Amino acid sequence: MAMKIFKYEIGDSSCMPVGDHVLMMPQSAHILHAGFQNDRLCVWAMVQTNCEKVKRSISVFGTGHNIPFSHGQYVGSAVSDTLVWHVLDNGTV
Repeated sequence: MAMKIFKYEIGDSSCMPVGDHVLMMPQSAHILHAGFQNDRLCVWAMVQTNCEKVKRSISVFGTGHNIPFSHGQYVGSAVSDTLVWHVLDNGTV
């Protein structure tokens, strides 16, 4: 089965990306990287395109923000001007 890497945008470009977000991704998606492209916070994931899409919970926190103990696996950090955002993958919802 061939794999592809797809980009998923987090949040809206008109506001800070802090908080919880839901992305539709193939069930087998493996998130590889978090970063900015064109002023938008994104994650890139390796996916099998023929898999069923599911809702995936992603949380974004700024440096120094409180992170509830129940939050998921660290994906990466992304720098935007003077701010740094930290992305966590909470799994499927």
